[in-house]
Amino acid sequence: MPETPASTSGTPNTGNHWQPMKLNLQDISCNLNMAASHIRACISQYQMEAANNPPSSAQIMYFKAGLQWEINTFVTPLLQYSAARNIVSVVPSPVAHVLTLYPMLTWNTVPDHIFSSHLCQFDDVAAL
Repeated sequence: MPETPASTSGTPNTGNHWQPMKLNLQDISCNLNMAASHIRACISQYQMEAANNPPSSAQIMYFKAGLQWEINTFVTPLLQYSAARNIVSVVPSPVAHVLTLYPMLTWNTVPDHIFSSHLCQFDDVAAL
């Protein structure tokens, strides 16, 4: 019996062909909340480090890269999937806070001082 290819982007059907993955509202919500949790942790770590010492350019680049990866890997595909299928989702506040910083996902055009100020302004307690 031939092995079926391992894939996380589809599901097998009875004809042993692969179909695109189908997400429901709960799947989308769960994944957006997972991304929000990671983003919230990144922002909290940044705020804690910035409170002790002004962050260096290398530290800011590290946090930009981490947030960029999280948004590009999880958030953007979910928002595109939702929009293509007319699924309305609530974007968690940490995700929305970061997305307002990056119009058109131009990650490298945000100056370091604006990035730093924006992350330090995030108040998770107010978001609850």
